[in-house]
This record gives sequence, structure tokens and C-alpha cells, in this order.
Amino acid sequence: MYFISGVSGVGKTSSMEILKTDLPEQYVVKDFDERGVPKGGGRPWRLDETKYWILEGKRAALDGKILVVCGLVNPEELAVMEERKEVDVKMILLDAPGEVIAQRLNKRNSNQEVKDGLVLTVGSVDAFIKGSSDFAPILRDICIAAQVPVVYTAELTPDEVVAEIKKFLQ
Repeated sequence: MYFISGVSGVGKTSSMEILKTDLPEQYVVKDFDERGVPKGGGRPWRLDETKYWILEGKRAALDGKILVVCGLVNPEELAVMEERKEVDVKMILLDAPGEVIAQRLNKRNSNQEVKDGLVLTVGSVDAFIKGSSDFAPILRDICIAAQVPVVYTAELTPDEVVAEIKKFLQ
């Protein structure tokens, strides 16, 4: 199974939509957040969801499928999960500079309904954008240290990002 990771604004959702229609039948593409994000989200929820998706990856493998999950996953946390021993888990990081992330998130979060949803789950649109922009280089360094392949999305179209992702899928 594969996790396509990265902070909000790097292109995971755009890539996921293309991957769903572009990959062969043996691939099952899912959104990490598809079961819903509780108010505040946070690390404990994210770790529980990561474990859930690893077990789903195991089920998919038993059916001859390859699960691809798009969402924020940290390789340091993944490395210590017992569930990981049950399936071959790989990661690909999508990355962009903080200013690109902030620009994308400001554009995406200009809709009042989206803003209201963010306020409910994370408290503030500005804090969400700053958190994503600030964490991106930290996550990139963690992924590089863990030898996770990195796709830089700042200058790429969603189709070009998917073409880069496909190079790492087996």
C-alpha cells in the first residue's frame, strides 16, 4: 500500500481525483479523511486513522489490490506502528514551499462554507494555513531522512504531479 502524504495545499486531493480514474483496476485510491475529521482533528485521531488505513491496506492486498491513501502521514510515526508489519507500506511526499501552500490554501478557502468548516474543525483559517505552511519543511526533512520519495508540486500541474507519483508506484 502507499500513503501519498503532505500538508494541506500541496496537491493531494487534486492528485487523488486523477489517480482514481487513471490507475489500473488493481489500485484502490482513498482519501485519508473520508471517514470524517472530528472537531480539532489532532494527532491521536490521525494516528488512529493511519492504523485503520494500514489494516485496510492489508485487506486490499489479500484481495490482490493495492491501496493508495492520500493524506498527511508522518514516516516517523508510521515506522513504530505494529500494524505496519502486516503489509508493505510505502510513502510518497508531495511538497511545496510555504508561500505556495499559503497561496493555494487562501484561494481554496475563500468560500464561506469552507471557512466555516475549517473554523469548526481547526479553529481558525489563518492558523490552519500557517500551520500547514510552517510544518511543510519539517515534514520534508523527516521524509528525506526516512528516504521517502519527494515530489515537488509548486511548478507542476495536477497531471504532472500524478505522472511523478506513478514513477514510484509498483
